[in-house]
Amino acid sequence: ELELRLEVDDEVPRWVSTDPIRLRQVLLNLLSNGVKFTDRGSVRLAVAVEPGAGETAGSKLRFTVHDTGIGIAHERLEHLFEPFTQGDDTDARLYPGTGLGLTLSRTLVERMGGELGARTEPAGGSVFWFTVHAPAVPPSETLDTLPAPGAGSGERRVLVVEDNPVNQTLARYQLERLGIGADLAANGLEALEILARRSYDLVLMDVQMPHLDGYRATAEIRRREGEERHTPIVAMTAHALPADRQRCLDAGMDDYLAKPVHLEDLARTLERWIEMPAKEALPVEPRPPATAAPPTPQTSPVDPEVLDKLRRLQARTGRDVLGQLIEIFEAEGPRRVRVLHEALLAGDMSSLAFAAHALKGSGGTLGARRLAELCQHLEDLAGAGWSDRLPAILARLDAELEDVLAALHQARWDAAGVSPPAFRPAD
Repeated sequence: ELELRLEVDDEVPRWVSTDPIRLRQVLLNLLSNGVKFTDRGSVRLAVAVEPGAGETAGSKLRFTVHDTGIGIAHERLEHLFEPFTQGDDTDARLYPGTGLGLTLSRTLVERMGGELGARTEPAGGSVFWFTVHAPAVPPSETLDTLPAPGAGSGERRVLVVEDNPVNQTLARYQLERLGIGADLAANGLEALEILARRSYDLVLMDVQMPHLDGYRATAEIRRREGEERHTPIVAMTAHALPADRQRCLDAGMDDYLAKPVHLEDLARTLERWIEMPAKEALPVEPRPPATAAPPTPQTSPVDPEVLDKLRRLQARTGRDVLGQLIEIFEAEGPRRVRVLHEALLAGDMSSLAFAAHALKGSGGTLGARRLAELCQHLEDLAGAGWSDRLPAILARLDAELEDVLAALHQARWDAAGVSPPAFRPAD
């Protein structure tokens, strides 16, 4: 078991002024590394006021991440924040990909007027610490003086039923951009439990989920509602054939959104079913004319137009949308591929098809079209039981995932406004 703890010193102000997006990114990098390198014990985050003198007194915070993991060799500490440096070759095989996050974290901390360092604990484990310029904000200038979001405004609220963490996060920020609150359920069973406690203006329902899929969950919702109520349910699915749409409608769903879900399509669909809050008009996304020449084959592992759309959503919400989606995919992508290899070795075609479907959804959301196509191929082959063709496709997927991760690393640096070093994946 792994224990996560947070310790905030009493002297830390409730409200401070700093860059929340960069601060969150650094904390996520350090905490995720702590969890990744710690098999058992604890990961602890401590927050305190950094001692200072003169005008800087009390204007900096110190964040410290302690873990009880494998620690860092002393001779490696001075090179730790160089791009793609890791503890040793064994650690690199066990825990690939930490170097970029540490280098980026140091750059972000320096841009926030602080420092970042690390040390090894004598009893084992490691400590990463950083400081940031974060002066206290007077109570009269804090968000406490503003009305709560949606207070007295009849805020619309949507339940997003989706098991894919990349798609969960994107849907939440898209709804926020439209002025709509969102709650999340990871599968149909969770959705039924939540709907038993409160009602929603609309449900966005993924159709392929573990435990209870969207079709059966919708049927149960309709059974419980009877004739007295009818909550609009909109299907979200990567299956775009007319027969798939009809299956959603036959299950009791009211409408249909094709994945990956674009903000403009989401807005138009919601407007058909609920009264939308007054918001700034969405910018019109250019669409190619019907007579336009067919697009040239995608050369980059990640479609730059998709990343541009995510950056525009980030600018409109003030949230680190792209950075968060990339962080999730950096953890999820390799994990899904490991599941694919394990399922192939075990001859478990059902698990292989499910993992391929999940990775296809995440990759498609981030514009990794070739990766998504390979996943679709794996899903189709597994469904047909053609296991002899799977190893070659899976080998291509391994190489494509490496290229996608490199492209997303670059995009992550770009989103942070930092010039990256050359990317070199861990051996």
